[in-house]
Amino acid sequence: MWPSHAAVFGILVACLLLCTVGQAVEGVISIYATESDSSPSARLHLPAVERNTLPVIIFVPDAQQHDMRHERYITHLLAGGFAVLVPQDQTVELGWLLSVAGQNPIQDGGRIGLLSFGAGAALMPEIGGLPRALLYPGCGQLSFPRETAPLLLIHGDTDPIDSPLACAALARGWEELGGGVTHYVLQGVGYAWDVREHEGIAHLLSQVPGRTPGNAVRDVAGVTEQAADMVAQFFLELFR
Repeated sequence: MWPSHAAVFGILVACLLLCTVGQAVEGVISIYATESDSSPSARLHLPAVERNTLPVIIFVPDAQQHDMRHERYITHLLAGGFAVLVPQDQTVELGWLLSVAGQNPIQDGGRIGLLSFGAGAALMPEIGGLPRALLYPGCGQLSFPRETAPLLLIHGDTDPIDSPLACAALARGWEELGGGVTHYVLQGVGYAWDVREHEGIAHLLSQVPGRTPGNAVRDVAGVTEQAADMVAQFFLELFR
């Protein structure tokens, strides 16, 4: 199936910018959905590596609120040699991001992964066959894609919607469908550990049933760095 005109425009913009440099270089490329847009729909972050093609990780933000929690994950993924495609708000459709990533000239032979935050995981049930990392996804509320792929599941043990029992059941169900699972439970950690306090954690949590500010841990003892390293290592093992 051909991508929409909007997806084609985003691909062409990225191509024009990338083809002028000859080699993939560190930086950020703004991708616009349509020619008339005044602000980008997504940004493509590039690592400082001497290759023209790269594996691409697509970020799927928490459906409750767009924020900057992804920054430290980007740092770890860039260090691993990944390109990272980040939507700029929740109105950007995952299908459009997949079209942009899949037909972008830097994309390396179908090596695409997904990284979701919180409720963003619920946006991916129909996207099968792509490896994914799910951070505090609400394990008991997720449905499975028709075609599974390697899964990284990270959550804390104090989040009521990501209880160890619910997430263990999710991992078992995924494995029964044929997908490999890497599962980490962070001790003493709740929901949205990677949201900085100034970004409005109370507002975010107030929109999620069953979650309160008391369920959150804000980067205590480097939790975010630990999780970001787990994510980068997961995709490195798959795509190296």
